[in-house]
Amino acid sequence: MQYTMQYISAAGGSITFSLKSGLIITDFSLLSGLPVTISTSQSVSQIGGTVESQLIDPRSSTIKGFIRGNGVEGKRRLLSVIRPLEKAKILVNNQYSMDVYVSDTPAVERENMFPQFEFGVTAPYPFWQSTAETAVPMAGIAGRFQFPWNLTQPYKFGDLISSYFTSIYNAGQVPTGFELEIYASGAAENPRFEDIETGDMLKINKALDAGERITISTTNDGLTAISNVAGDIEGLIDIDSTLFSLRSGDNVIRYDADSGRENLTVSIRFSNKYAGVVV
Repeated sequence: MQYTMQYISAAGGSITFSLKSGLIITDFSLLSGLPVTISTSQSVSQIGGTVESQLIDPRSSTIKGFIRGNGVEGKRRLLSVIRPLEKAKILVNNQYSMDVYVSDTPAVERENMFPQFEFGVTAPYPFWQSTAETAVPMAGIAGRFQFPWNLTQPYKFGDLISSYFTSIYNAGQVPTGFELEIYASGAAENPRFEDIETGDMLKINKALDAGERITISTTNDGLTAISNVAGDIEGLIDIDSTLFSLRSGDNVIRYDADSGRENLTVSIRFSNKYAGVVV
C-alpha cells in the first residue's frame, strides 16, 4: 500500500492505516470508479436514445486488509474506533476527505499473527473533497502583506477590490458548493450574487447594519444562512434565488447590492471535488 488512510469518527477517535502503523489496507474501492445511472427514452424510429437524467447514488465499499505482526492491539483499535451509528471522515494522504457511515463493523480473524480484517462504509455524498480550501475575495480589502519582506522596498498591506465581476476558478472535476461571507462596515441593503453565464442568482432580502456578518453555506449538507446579529436568516433568501454551485472551470460571478455596496467585504470559500483520486 503506497498511501496513508486515516479514519476519524465523529466521537473523536481515530485510527491510521499505513505501513508504519502496521494496519495494511489491501482493498478499498471508493478511490475511483464512480458509477453513473443514466435514464434514456426512445421515440418511434429513433436510432439510439435521448438522455433524460443522470444520477449518482451513494456509494458503499468493503475495506479489507491485515494487521502486521501481533494483531491483538490492532484488533482492539479497530473495534474501539470503527463503531456503528456514527458519522466518520476518511482522509487519504491528508489531501482528500470523504464523509462515511459504518455499514458493517470490523470483522477480524482469530489468528494473532497477521490476521485479516474487513469492514464496510457508505458515503452518502460520493465525491472526494480536497482538504485545502480555496478562498477568493470578491469585495473589500484583499491582504497582500506577507513574510519575509524587505524594508527598503515599497510594499502593500492590501488592495481595494471594487470590481462588479469576479472570476472564480473551480479546479475540481465536478460542481461544488461554497461558503459566502459578507461583512458590513456600514449600512447596506439586499446583497445579491449572479452567475453571469447561467443567470443563476442568490439574493438576501435584508438591511445590514454596521458590524453585521452573514455566512451562507450551499454545501451538499444543505443550505444555511446565519447572521451574527439576527441569527438564522434562511427565510430571508429571495424566493427567486436558485442556490447555484460553482461549475468546474471558470465561473464569473457578479456581485451587487441595492445600496451600500461599497460598505461590504465579501469572500467566497470552497473545496474542489473529485469523482476519483490517484494516490
